[in-house]
Amino acid sequence: MGDELVYLEGMRWLRDYKFYHRLLRYFNPLVGDYWIGLHAEDGYTTASPPADRLIACAYPILRRMRFDQVRFVVHSAGGAGALARVGIYRDNGDFYPGELIQDFGDFDVSTSGGKYATIDLTLDRGLYWIAYNNNDGSAAYRIYRALLVPRLSTPGAIEYPRHAYEVTQAYGALPSTFPAGGSTTSWGLLCKLRIAEILE
Repeated sequence: MGDELVYLEGMRWLRDYKFYHRLLRYFNPLVGDYWIGLHAEDGYTTASPPADRLIACAYPILRRMRFDQVRFVVHSAGGAGALARVGIYRDNGDFYPGELIQDFGDFDVSTSGGKYATIDLTLDRGLYWIAYNNNDGSAAYRIYRALLVPRLSTPGAIEYPRHAYEVTQAYGALPSTFPAGGSTTSWGLLCKLRIAEILE
């Protein structure tokens, strides 16, 4: 019994150490790190959002940084000609995506694996929203599972914290302003921006 307790306490310590180490790195990023915006408390899962659904996930930036690459993962390939469009919006001041900052363009999601694009993007500290849409609802993407902050309150669905908004939107170039009236969802894309420079 004593050995079992020592083992359990050791596993708890290791779990807590890993958690706090990740959290410390979150607040003290390095050039070359991939910024994920939200801290994934429980890793990731996968989902296949319907086609023509624009989804924006809360994406806080804690320091002024310049980014040179965007990356996300397609877990299961879509059909022939499957595409996803990804970009980033400013917050409108009311915890909702507002003005488009940059449209990162089309990504081929007819194959699985990491998807990359070179970008040149500088963001000040603040809240932003990573948005994506697709023309083929069969592709499965890595999305956030459980998060530390922030969460959108959704009574009756506490087992699936909501951290994104979705609206119906025909696939194509991202709209210059995120459409009003979005509903909350837990399909936030786990999207990473590579840090090229830390400016403050």
